[in-house]
Parts: sequence; C-alpha cells; structure tokens
Amino acid sequence: MKPTIKVLAIMLSSVALVACQNSKEIKLEPAQLVPLTTSIQVTRSWSTNLGGNKKLSRPGLGPTGNGARVFAASSDGVVTALDAVTGKRVWQVSLGKDRGVSGGPGFGGNMVAVGTAEGEVIVMSAGDGSIKWTAKVSSSVLSAPAVTARVVVVRTNDGQMTALDGSNGKEMWNIDRRVQGLTYYGHAEPVFASGAVVSGFDNGKIATVDVASGQVIWERSVSERRGRNEFERLADVDGRITINGEDAFAVGFQGRAMLLALPTGQPIWAKDMSSRYPVTVDWNQVFISTIDDSIVALDRRNGVENWKQEQLIRRSIGAPALLGTSVIVGDFEGYLHWISALDGSFQARTRAGKSPITAPPLVMGDMIYVQNDAGELHAFSKPAIVAAP
Repeated sequence: MKPTIKVLAIMLSSVALVACQNSKEIKLEPAQLVPLTTSIQVTRSWSTNLGGNKKLSRPGLGPTGNGARVFAASSDGVVTALDAVTGKRVWQVSLGKDRGVSGGPGFGGNMVAVGTAEGEVIVMSAGDGSIKWTAKVSSSVLSAPAVTARVVVVRTNDGQMTALDGSNGKEMWNIDRRVQGLTYYGHAEPVFASGAVVSGFDNGKIATVDVASGQVIWERSVSERRGRNEFERLADVDGRITINGEDAFAVGFQGRAMLLALPTGQPIWAKDMSSRYPVTVDWNQVFISTIDDSIVALDRRNGVENWKQEQLIRRSIGAPALLGTSVIVGDFEGYLHWISALDGSFQARTRAGKSPITAPPLVMGDMIYVQNDAGELHAFSKPAIVAAP
C-alpha cells in the first residue's frame, strides 16, 4: 500500500505570493495594517521565553492550564509550569534535545502530557514535573494529548488515535483512519465529552469513540475528498472539535462548518466554509478563522452569517479566541487583533513578539495566553473599555 504523504500547511505567509498573469509577476502582498482608534485598553501582564527553534513553525505547541498554573512546552524539549497571574516559574523540566516536543501539552487528572516528533508520549506530574511514564505510539504527535487520570488519548500523524492507560501508558485501544495521498501537516487535538473522545481526521470526518471500549459511537463527514488532483482532494479536519454542553462544533478544510448533536452526530446546521483551526463559541455566536484570512461570526442557532471581517487578508491569521466581548486572532508578524464580537469592528491591536502565532491561544479566567513560534509566551489581562472623548 502506498504510504500517506504529509505536506506542510500551505498558508498565506509573510513572504509575498507570486502569481503570473500576462507574463508579468504580480506580488500579492499581505494586507497593510492601518492606524485604528482603540476602544479598549489592552494590558500585557507578563511574558517569558520558553526557548525552542525560532525557525520552525510549531502549530501543535500551545499553552494549557488548570486555573492556577499555565503549562507550556518548547520545541527543544523543555516543559514549564508558570503561575498564571504572575508568570513566575513553578517548575521546568528538560526532556532532552533528542525529545523535541511537537504536540502539547495536554492537562488533566493532575498530569501534563506531551508528544514528540519521534512518536513518544511523555506524562509528567502537574505538581512538580516529575516523569510518571513514557509510551511509544505509531507516528509523530502534532497536537496536544487529551488527558484524564485514567486515560491519555493521542492523535498521530499517520491518521490513528490511540488510548493509553493513565497509570502506566499501556495501549488500551486504537482506531485507524489513514488516508492515501496528500494531507496537511498536523492533526486535530482529541477532546473528551460525556464518556467519549471526539476528534477530526484527515479523511474529512469526525468520530466520537467510547473511551472505555474504543468502539466508534458515530462518525460524520465534515469535508468530502473530491477533485481532479491531490490538492483539490484535501479534506482534513485539523482543528479541535469544540464541545459546549451537548453541542459539537466542527469545521474542515474545503468543507463545512457544522453544529452537531453530540449524543448522535445528527447535523443541526451546516454552512460551506474552509478552515484548519478550531472554532470558538459563546452563547450566541460561532467564530471562525477561514482559510482566506477572514474572521466570520455565525449565528449559533442556525449558522446564518452575522458579520465578516476581511481586512486581514494574506496575514496568515490563526485560531480565534474569545475574551469578554473581544475576538482575538494572531498573525504572521506576531500582531494580536482585538475585534468586537458584536459587529466585527477592530477594537485594538497589540503584539506578542515578532514571530508568527500559529497555536490557538488559551483563555483562562480573565486572561489570555499566547505562544508564538519563537517560543515566547505572552499573557494579557481582560481589556478595559476606553472612555469616549
């Protein structure tokens, strides 16, 4: 059987794209940032350098937390726990440069778990960082493991999902959703929900699996693999499925944004959309960063578009996060764009370093934590409204 071919994410980046038209080169430049009138005051609480290879994009590395602490990892194998309010280092563990972290961390059951490009899963105590166990899986781990005290579930880059015993790392079950041909480099982060684990796959489907038995409860197509060539047939679901109560929100590349009933997988609504990132939701809206660098707000009840912000084209924006009434997205130059969740207007702009932001931000309490590709972690507090002049 022909092996799966993994390709790097084809993203609009800081390097100008070149098109040929009438034998002349046309440079498609990223949208220029124009001055704006700020309506909120954004304050950076703290920042720290986690380390890592500044030349590598690590979309699988992003912060997680337990309320009091933030856990983060660098691509050179260093895992750090920090005080969520002050940024003070609580503990730091170096796994060794031959254990470059490529996915995680994930947190649960007082444990922190990371995955490596060599297919190793390493589980540590959240209290002091001591290693509890390690396990080998079938391929690279490029997203955060899902963690409880009883089970650790990881997605691997060869299209498999594996459950490991939380006490010793022994394999409990495995499901295989490998596809042939081109897929994007990276994969969805599994997430627990009501005794099950949910994840997207490179075949354009999401699956809900019983945690105890490994039996598939339901499976649903979000994107269809169709087209005349390998690129047109790309249909990955690479973003984490967002679970809110009994609602499951998903979006796929060259596919659809969907609201599904979590118990059954029955679609409630679907809208044509293309994205590689997880969505974020509040009680009224669903926020999506699309593949063409737009931010879209859909009505949570029916998927109808409420607003669309298109002024960040070709800035390679990442996953949206929601803090208060602000939708926040990062871009390829490290800028954070704060956008009104009510109407899509710009509220403020700040910077989290100068490197691309490809990992989804973490919102915890009244803070947002952003890790860029250079291994810098920045914390911002909930913004204050600027008084009108």
